[in-house]
Amino acid sequence: MGTMVYRLTCNASYDSIVKIEHFDESKGFHSLQNNKIFKINQQIVFSTGNGFYNYNAKENKIQKSQLLTKLFGTPFFSKKLLETPKGNIWCYSLSSMIYALKKGNNTYSIDSISFSGLKNKLISGFEQMSYINDSSYIVGTEDGFSWINIHLINSEHNRFKLSISGIYTTNEGDSLMCGFVSQKDSDKYKTFIWKNNSIRFEFVGTEYQVENCVVYSFMLENYNNDWSQYSTVNNKEYTNLPKGDYIFKVRAKNIFSSETAEISYRFTILPPWYQSNLAFAIYLFIVLLTLYFLVQKFKKHLEKGAREMEALKEVEIKEQEKRFKLEAKEKEIIALKNQKLQYELRHKSQDLASSTMNLIRKNEILLEISQNLDKIGSELGEKNETISIVWKIRKMQDEIKNNVEHDHNWKKFQDNFDLVYENYLKRLSENYPILTNSDKKLCAYLKMNLSSKDIAPLLNMYYRSVEMSRYRLRKKMELDRDK
Repeated sequence: MGTMVYRLTCNASYDSIVKIEHFDESKGFHSLQNNKIFKINQQIVFSTGNGFYNYNAKENKIQKSQLLTKLFGTPFFSKKLLETPKGNIWCYSLSSMIYALKKGNNTYSIDSISFSGLKNKLISGFEQMSYINDSSYIVGTEDGFSWINIHLINSEHNRFKLSISGIYTTNEGDSLMCGFVSQKDSDKYKTFIWKNNSIRFEFVGTEYQVENCVVYSFMLENYNNDWSQYSTVNNKEYTNLPKGDYIFKVRAKNIFSSETAEISYRFTILPPWYQSNLAFAIYLFIVLLTLYFLVQKFKKHLEKGAREMEALKEVEIKEQEKRFKLEAKEKEIIALKNQKLQYELRHKSQDLASSTMNLIRKNEILLEISQNLDKIGSELGEKNETISIVWKIRKMQDEIKNNVEHDHNWKKFQDNFDLVYENYLKRLSENYPILTNSDKKLCAYLKMNLSSKDIAPLLNMYYRSVEMSRYRLRKKMELDRDK
């Protein structure tokens, strides 16, 4: 149902109505819904769902109110208005409560925040405000009446403040350590012993109009340097804090008035007794005392070791004297053995040289006999003697040649030679594995300083053949001509 607005015109004596006019859209209303009429600044005004309107008496129509629209905006639904004797204006509904304080030159100061806590307590359709005096007003709410004192709104007493309401240690049950810390007391310094290193802080912001409109954020310097997210939680507990200096900071924000406040509290967690300065002094004393006893023990150990070393030296000196005597005897024995070995080596060398010379002489004789037999065979062949005699002579020559080549025992010669010349043939075989036995024999005879002439009968070859063998030997061993 719409709101019907009529204008009644009375006669001069005001005892009867002479004219009734219906004000609808044709008179300037945007709608017939939720239109309310008030008297503000000696003018008739209307609060509608489309804004505020004034009555224009000259044109007998309503029109937009520039002043009220500027002060309170264009609402989505009508609001109630109240003008005080001094011209201050209240504009309120379930969605807002605005106070316009009149100043000079028809200007106003708007406060749309201070009373926002009451808007959710107003009763829809029954919003009512009573004027008491210029600073006091009574508003009907769901839970009774609320008293508004304008003078206290911006006073120092009513400013948004933040304080730490309690500091508790929680290691062995809650124990109150500090009952109240305000901003002026934030510079005070407190120390906590190690067993009280679990602490709970409780804090509160001074807002009495609206519940849960204050949110808090906190941090603990030297422990967690990041601010927490804002929330309505008004306490924070820290457990098992390490030793050190800390600053607990908390800041609060009034989400209705946008006021903020911050407070801090400095405190120190003392180290445990085993980490205190006295404990470290005791530790240092124990360490120094231990070092002293260790040094004394080490000195005694050194003295004992020195005495034992002297005794050992004396024993060693005696043992060395015995060893020297034994070594002297052993040296004499070794010298005698060396003399004997040298004698035997000289003897074997002489035997080797003698046997080699005998072998040379024997081979020369055998070769001479072979040559003579060769001549006899030739002469007999020329005289046409019997073939049987020639055959026998040839057989004797073959036996002589075989005897010249094989009558010596090479193995025995090799052993004796290595014994005299320090494994010469063995080392020769290791360094030059390509050498044949004939090559090794030639090397052995050369080692004995035998000439090619002496070597020829030993190897059953001619002198020039020996020279050729020596040439080939140099090539195999990659030796220069002068070696």
